[in-house]
Parts: sequence; structure tokens; C-alpha cells
Amino acid sequence: MGKLYIISSALSAGGEVVRGASESRQMGMYILVILIVVNAAIAAAYYLRILASCYLRKPAAVTPSRCHALRLSLALCGFIAVALFIRPGVLFDQSKKATEEIANPSPSHQNSALATIK
Repeated sequence: MGKLYIISSALSAGGEVVRGASESRQMGMYILVILIVVNAAIAAAYYLRILASCYLRKPAAVTPSRCHALRLSLALCGFIAVALFIRPGVLFDQSKKATEEIANPSPSHQNSALATIK
């Protein structure tokens, strides 16, 4: 969707330039639109190729891993993801505190930061 908005804005800006000023800027907008469309086509072909390899090829024989560290780390990551889904406020509160500290550092904190720099 984002590319569609960029393309429509570039085309409408190109039309305004004809009424207003230079043709080189209009040509630049058209080149930008062409590059975006070509890039989108290449990206679509790339991602469709990945999807085709996932769904259209025969599945390989897979044996489950017996690595306990892998199982433990996957379980831990899953638990953290579910916990943050249930209580996202914990993460937001911490990020809010951090941004407030960056925006309005306390004088004692500034002095200790300057001491570590020197």
C-alpha cells in the first residue's frame, strides 16, 4: 500500500510541475515511478519464489532435534512473547522511563556520564 501512495503522489506532483515550472523535475518523477514499479516487480518475483519453494515442493524428511538447549531457549522465547502479549504495559512503561531519562536527564546522572567520558 505504501508504494501505491508514493507512486500516486509522485505522479500528481509531476502533473503540478508541468503547470508550474521545469520539465526535468517532471521527468525525474516519472523515472522515480518507473524505478519503484520495477523494484516492486523484482521483489514480488523474489517473494513468490520463496512461497513456491515452501508450498509447492515435496517436504524433506525431518527428524526432531534432541538438543535440550534449543528446546529450552524456544520455550523461554515463547513464554516471553506470550507474557508480553498479555501484559505489554510492562514494556511500554520501561521504554517511557528510558525516553524520559534521555529527554530530561537528572543532574547527578549527567555528572556521572561526563565523568565516564573524560
